[in-house]
Amino acid sequence: VKPLLASGVVRLGADMGTDARDTELIREGAGLTPSRASALAQREGEDPISDQATAFGVVVAARTACEFADMELKGARVAVEGFGKVGGCAARFFHDEGAEVVAVSTVHGTLYDPRGLDVARLLDARRQHGDEGVREYAEAEHLDREAIYFLPVDVLVPGARPHVINEDNADRVQARVVSSLAKVPVTDGAVETLFQRGVHFVPDFISNMGWFVPWLVSAVGGTTQDVFKGVRELMTPLARIILADSHKEGISPRALAVMRNKEKILRSRTEKQAPVPLDQFVQMYRERLKI
Repeated sequence: VKPLLASGVVRLGADMGTDARDTELIREGAGLTPSRASALAQREGEDPISDQATAFGVVVAARTACEFADMELKGARVAVEGFGKVGGCAARFFHDEGAEVVAVSTVHGTLYDPRGLDVARLLDARRQHGDEGVREYAEAEHLDREAIYFLPVDVLVPGARPHVINEDNADRVQARVVSSLAKVPVTDGAVETLFQRGVHFVPDFISNMGWFVPWLVSAVGGTTQDVFKGVRELMTPLARIILADSHKEGISPRALAVMRNKEKILRSRTEKQAPVPLDQFVQMYRERLKI
């Protein structure tokens, strides 16, 4: 991958079982200098800033979708699938926003308490026991891991596997808002079912794009503190526009977002548009992020 990394075509990001230190080791092994996105290696508290930015983006997307569901995120009941390093951050941010995290899940099952879970205690259990931390929390109902998708909650965060919500079970989802950490957790057919039922589903490639913001903030000369502001400034209008236009045009948000991206790519190809020069790109986003 050295030629791709050196050209800037590929940028490494951490995922399951890896973190920013691993991606820097890969760059080092390829004989490259540390990446410009040094913010990825910085930590705010105990979690890498890239994980926190991804999780915070999911919360921002959910809060925006709540506007269209005529409810406040504060006081909303939230279920988070995949209570790992990013899912744990998401639960913490939801709690900080005043939402009630009533369910979390790992490969070992689902914890559910309609009165709300003790997020700080769950995070401590995760640090000590990993995915098995859910087994250490006795004061909640222990359910099958699949149960988390169908609980009576306001906001559902699919955060682990693809296609968990599909044509066979989409009608059982009770959440009014779906904001995803996972990639493609809802099939295209299920997206249409949710849309027809009035469930506000933020396209997953919007809700989980927060991971990119530390790269962008670093490129424009921002700091770790600018990352969270950047997530809000970029993702709130993006989610709001696609949800509003989806409602006006009668097309599901993901189908509309995919269609618009295809049109943009095809127009760029047919008109042979040159890429925006790097200095212009940096200045454009520096102004947009107010950095």
